[in-house]
Amino acid sequence: MKEIKALTEQDIDNINHYIEKHGFDEKIQKLQNAILSSDNVHNIKEFAKNIIGANIVALQDALIKTKNASSMSEFARFVKGADVGRLQKEVIESKDPDAIEYFAAHVRHADVKLLEDLIIKSGRGNLIYSFAKEVGNADMANLAKAMASTNDYSNIREFALLYKNNAVVGEYLLEAMENCRDAHYIYFYALLIPESRDRLSRAMANTGNAEKIYEYTLDFFKDVNLKVLSEGMAKTHNAKYIVKMACEMDADIDVLKEGILKTHDSYYIFYFTSRNKKLLSEDDIKRLFIRTIETGNADEIYRFKEVFIGDKYDFKDVVEGNKKVLEKLEESIIKSENPDYILDLAINVPNSNKIKLSKAIIRTESSNYIYKFARDVEGADVKLLQDSIIQGGKSEFIYLFANYVKGADVEELQKAIIKNRSEYFIKKFKENVKGASTEKLRIKSLEEKIDELIY
Repeated sequence: MKEIKALTEQDIDNINHYIEKHGFDEKIQKLQNAILSSDNVHNIKEFAKNIIGANIVALQDALIKTKNASSMSEFARFVKGADVGRLQKEVIESKDPDAIEYFAAHVRHADVKLLEDLIIKSGRGNLIYSFAKEVGNADMANLAKAMASTNDYSNIREFALLYKNNAVVGEYLLEAMENCRDAHYIYFYALLIPESRDRLSRAMANTGNAEKIYEYTLDFFKDVNLKVLSEGMAKTHNAKYIVKMACEMDADIDVLKEGILKTHDSYYIFYFTSRNKKLLSEDDIKRLFIRTIETGNADEIYRFKEVFIGDKYDFKDVVEGNKKVLEKLEESIIKSENPDYILDLAINVPNSNKIKLSKAIIRTESSNYIYKFARDVEGADVKLLQDSIIQGGKSEFIYLFANYVKGADVEELQKAIIKNRSEYFIKKFKENVKGASTEKLRIKSLEEKIDELIY
């Protein structure tokens, strides 16, 4: 006999109509024998389930030989007269957890307790959840305990939602979630199970996910442990979300302050200080300023200084006595090449490195600031600054340098002003600079000037 194709509903109807007319004759017996000798689980199940007078025992034996556990579970469910005990034994021996779960959920007279233990041993969260959902007389507490140990947080959440009014189940699953480190699972568990939000605050805080900690706190504000979440946020060292949490909700500012102090974002350090100034002590302000200096952003350093430092303390009070901080401040200011910052630092911090700062102000190529530096900064390298002024060749600043800078070499500056031939500043030099040579600074007549051009 040729191989039998997969039986369709129409085939089943035709076979049964034939049997009603001719009985279970040799043709049908031959068809059954062909199915029995095959390993086509579909045909074995369909014949046993639907054909009048089918040999259930023989068909069951044939199916068992295939070792197809899922088909055996379906056979036990749908075929009247199936040996449930024997099929259960075969399904168990297959060690196929999907087939075992299906058997327990759908087969009447299945040994639920035995099958439940096997499902639990599988450690698969989806099967444990499905078993709990579909098997009415299952041990929910036992299954919840098993589910909690799977770390399958998606199915843990679904299980908890299914039995949210069962306190024992809820406790097992909540304990599991408390050990979760995935912020997304924690958030959605808390979203679906509001009673869990306070206890899950610690779990969320431990994830280190700044964005989710912020979202969790904001969305469930009334139900969470704000102090614990503040501590978690501080440990993330995420400046943006530390500031958002500090400014948008009644979080623990002292805790968040310690977090912002470990960040490297001077913009958010300034913003944090600005929004929480009334809650911060003078020592806090100093610490935040020092941290801003350590970030190395000169513009933010001076913005912080002008807004928060100037009214309360001298610049030097914050940085003097801390060599590393002062060195970092000098490095940042010098790197900025901003003459205002360089001059301010040199004037207001007496023990700053005046030689390094003198060289830095020269590199700005600003005659005005070079002159001011030499005039106002005690300990400035006057010789170096003077050479730069002379090299710059601007008569105004050569004159100013000679007239107002203590320690200036008047003779050298006089040579430079003469060389420039600016009658206005030569005259001022002659009239105002102490030690100037009247003879050398004499203004030449028009005839002498023409002669110089000719000869």
